[in-house]
Amino acid sequence: MNYKYQDPTENGFRKIDLQTKDHNELFPHRRKKWIYRYEYYLKDNSFEMHQLMSFPAQVISVLLFPVELIGHGFFNIKSLLNQYKRQVFQQKKYGAFVSDVMHTNQKLDEIKNKLQ
Repeated sequence: MNYKYQDPTENGFRKIDLQTKDHNELFPHRRKKWIYRYEYYLKDNSFEMHQLMSFPAQVISVLLFPVELIGHGFFNIKSLLNQYKRQVFQQKKYGAFVSDVMHTNQKLDEIKNKLQ
């Protein structure tokens, strides 16, 4: 199975920015935390949100690599390096992120109101 990331801006979406306060009001069950960064895309009647690992979380993950290597064992280093490549450094390329898509509904109207 081959996964290929398609940038939403190539499909007619435009990238938008939401403030942390607005994000937390709109998505109370997915509050913004330091470990995640979000990318928002808006099209006429569609909204897409990607949740990726933030830079500080990537740094901490790299710093904890020796501990994880000891936990997994030195014989599994190839597997561990592949996991890091997919889940930490190249999340979009390998699809290791969460994506939410919304189509015409009340939440989409709230998002549009916040942007104006």
